[in-house]
Amino acid sequence: EQKELIEFTCKEHPVSIRRACNILDVNRSMVYYKSKRNDQPVIDAVLELANKHPRYGCPTITKMIRRQHRWNHKRIERIYGKLDQVLGHDGRTTDVHRHLNFAL
Repeated sequence: EQKELIEFTCKEHPVSIRRACNILDVNRSMVYYKSKRNDQPVIDAVLELANKHPRYGCPTITKMIRRQHRWNHKRIERIYGKLDQVLGHDGRTTDVHRHLNFAL
C-alpha cells in the first residue's frame, strides 16, 4: 500500500524515491524489499479446500491443511484472510429463521 504510494508519487511528480520516502516518512528499505517467500502452494491448498467445502471457515481449513503439511497456522490464516474477498465470504452467518416464515 505504501510502496504503491511511493511509486505513484515518483511517476507523477519529478522526485526521487529517496525524496518521496522522506516526505511520506517511509523507510527506503521497504521500497526495495523483495520477498523470498513462495506462498503459492499454500494458496492452492486453501483455495482447493475452500472451494470443496464452502461452509468451512479458517480454523477448520487450517486444521485440514496441517494434517498434510507442516505450514504454520499464522501463515495459513494470513493467506486465508487475503483470499477471503476472492472466496466471497462477507463475515455473516446465515440465520435459518430469517429465511423461514413461521406462523405463530
